[in-house]
Amino acid sequence: MLNQQKELLRIQKNRKKLLEPFFSEDELIEGSYVEIYQKCGRAGCHCEEKPSHLVTRLSRWVDGKLKHKVVRIADRPQIKIWSNNYKKHKNAMAQLNKCNSQEKKIMNIIIELKKKYYE
Repeated sequence: MLNQQKELLRIQKNRKKLLEPFFSEDELIEGSYVEIYQKCGRAGCHCEEKPSHLVTRLSRWVDGKLKHKVVRIADRPQIKIWSNNYKKHKNAMAQLNKCNSQEKKIMNIIIELKKKYYE
């Protein structure tokens, strides 16, 4: 039982770390920040042979479809930060769900070890 209790404490410490993004005042924006090179479509442009124009997009799912929004050059640094903050929050939520599952298993084991029967 001692090992399960130690594991439960370890999970609690990890949980505290995972909750940190939710207590910060950082802003976030839903979507993935993506930089791609593409052709512009103008005749005679150097990109006709090889895509060479950098385009930044913010991609997210809306009603089951992947939607892309082009990010203006001036907004790129801020949107990238906000998108990374969103990713941190989503990853923390996924890890918290794993912690919840692990905690539940350990708590059930502890209950089984402590359980007594009255006869």
